[in-house]
Amino acid sequence: MICIILQVFYAIFSGIMEAAAISNELCSFGSPFLALFCLVPLYIALFRAKSYLESFLVAALQILTVHVTSSLWLANFHGYAVFTLGASAIGTAF
Repeated sequence: MICIILQVFYAIFSGIMEAAAISNELCSFGSPFLALFCLVPLYIALFRAKSYLESFLVAALQILTVHVTSSLWLANFHGYAVFTLGASAIGTAF
């Protein structure tokens, strides 16, 4: 059980680090230092996965986290936020 929780944490942490490494409003050039290390937690989680399905779900969670945290501006379309951010996040992850 703890192994699964750690894998989820590693995937989400890797996604947040990758989203912070992409150029954004806070840092116009992104963060090259974070870009060097953002995939290390994902690789650790994938290495500890026990099956291909578990690896797929960990990677999908990381991709979903990157998309949601780097595309928050899509939520400004209040009436259509579920379509712009929600549908694109699900489409990107799977």
